[in-house]
Amino acid sequence: MKRARKLSCLAVAAISVIFGSVSTSHAAEQAGEVSTWYLDITDNAYHKNSSYPCTAHDWYYPSWPIDWTYNVNCGRRVWLHENVDKTGRDICIGPGQAKFTPFGYAYPAVFTVGAAKPCP
Repeated sequence: MKRARKLSCLAVAAISVIFGSVSTSHAAEQAGEVSTWYLDITDNAYHKNSSYPCTAHDWYYPSWPIDWTYNVNCGRRVWLHENVDKTGRDICIGPGQAKFTPFGYAYPAVFTVGAAKPCP
């Protein structure tokens, strides 16, 4: 009985640590903020590139690569544009979404926090 109780306490502690680290990483995101992340292949983990305020603005040549965009706390859509004049390929991440960036879009010339509406 003593052994079973000890094991259940260890299991609860392990679950608390796992869920604590997940919630801590999301709690670190500020309300009204968009963040970009990159995959570091040396440790096989995602790390934050940059954070952007949830206001309409263009950022030229943002930190690269952008492998994941976390737009959950912002009510505006986000664009990754291939070229400075916003021509070429682009991808939209809608309000309240987090998306992995397809390979060809990870090095945008412009990162735009745009209109307060869904992606077209």
